Amino acid sequence: MHFFGLCKISLKARYTDPSYTWDKGHFLEMIDWYKGFDENVRRAFDEMDPDRCSELASRGFQKDLVKSCTEEVIQAILEEIGDSRFSILIDDTHDISSKEHMGIILRFVNKQGKVIERFLDLEWVKDTTPTAIKGNLVGFLVRHGLSISRIRGQGYHGQSNMRVEFNNVQRQIHDECPYAFYVHCFACQLEQILVSVSSSSSSAISYFFYNVPIIVNATSAPCTAKDAEKCRQAILDKLDSGEISKRDKSTLKETKWGETKWGSHHTTLNRIDTMWDTVLEVLVIVDEHGSRGSRASFSIETMESFEFVFILKMMLKLFVIIKELSLVLQRKDQDSIQAVGLLVVVNERLKTLRDNGWEALFEDVKRFCDANEIPVPNMDEHIPSMCHSHLGGVTVSQLHYYRAQIFFAAIDSIRTEINHRFNDGSMDLLVRLSCLDPRRNFSQFDVEKIAKLVDLYSEDFPEADRAIINDQLEAYICYKTCL
Repeated sequence: MHFFGLCKISLKARYTDPSYTWDKGHFLEMIDWYKGFDENVRRAFDEMDPDRCSELASRGFQKDLVKSCTEEVIQAILEEIGDSRFSILIDDTHDISSKEHMGIILRFVNKQGKVIERFLDLEWVKDTTPTAIKGNLVGFLVRHGLSISRIRGQGYHGQSNMRVEFNNVQRQIHDECPYAFYVHCFACQLEQILVSVSSSSSSAISYFFYNVPIIVNATSAPCTAKDAEKCRQAILDKLDSGEISKRDKSTLKETKWGETKWGSHHTTLNRIDTMWDTVLEVLVIVDEHGSRGSRASFSIETMESFEFVFILKMMLKLFVIIKELSLVLQRKDQDSIQAVGLLVVVNERLKTLRDNGWEALFEDVKRFCDANEIPVPNMDEHIPSMCHSHLGGVTVSQLHYYRAQIFFAAIDSIRTEINHRFNDGSMDLLVRLSCLDPRRNFSQFDVEKIAKLVDLYSEDFPEADRAIINDQLEAYICYKTCL
């Protein structure tokens, strides 16, 4: 597997004169590495004709070798799966030529009763329509002797560029195989999904998140040591005066102007909000003394706009609402029942924010803008509607723009995405499966809930087994708790 992985990572085998360097190239170095693991392999390579050895560096040979390794690894995985049922995990990626590929991972229970995940392959996706993606997936499974009828679960990457297409793919697969239940991939940070979905709902939000890394990077533009000291002193003065709260001191002390990554989206926006004056002071210094390509002046202009402040404050509220749920979903010891409870809370808080949160948010933004001398637009003024030019004549009021096209649009899209990813059917399935959790001496074990799984997967349980499932479960839990 490690050998196959190295082949996939790099196949450079350019000739290098050993009199100039010890590096033979990645491919030949890998051959030497592999020879050290097996005496028979080492002897075979050492006894090989020199002309034959030179063929190892050829592109054709390397392609054949990688193909053979791929086939051998896939065959080993298929033998490990046997005739078991399995779940599919799908992600998309693109290569250096921007061609879309679909990564296929299978999850199954092996003969020892352990849950196993195996990466199978990358499948080139010529057409990214849902029907074409499903066709590629089914075709791949059929080529390797796997039937779509054996799928018992499906999951897709939460931040995928093909998120909408994957949503349709999972529906099509479920229509064909009703036991292929969709379950959210808990590995993804929920805040990343929030950023992706809200950005898709409004070009203004998308532009906001386009500008945030520019602002962060602009603070790291080259400037003199004296100017860097001014930046550091400005932060210390605000800490001493209390303008920056004690709660943020431990975080801010670790912040260095020059870092291009400040942590999560929530952390980054919180720092911009908390250290507003200091960030602007740094940008002014960089603009005056830094490199011409720093874009600091652009960042200053961007920050000192009502739209930037409005979206900043709105996103901070949204991040706070989903934070606890995001943390629970990333924990290794995920508690499905707790996650379901938090989902209800998140949905209710989002609904409350949409119905009753506009006035409070708008007043908060106005106070901030007044304190920082940022002009507040007249909400009755008419401007071109989003995605329309002045020439089109389609206008809306500033109030409609900020409340309907940004505030409502963001919240509605987030609620829709959450309800899709965590629909009642999927969460009910997770709650029932969580009853099998062996932690705390099977404290969540519930015979009735587990027995209902038999109805969900009726094809996998003969009638005779279904009749005695309750007795078997009770005997099992009695045995496990008495050990």
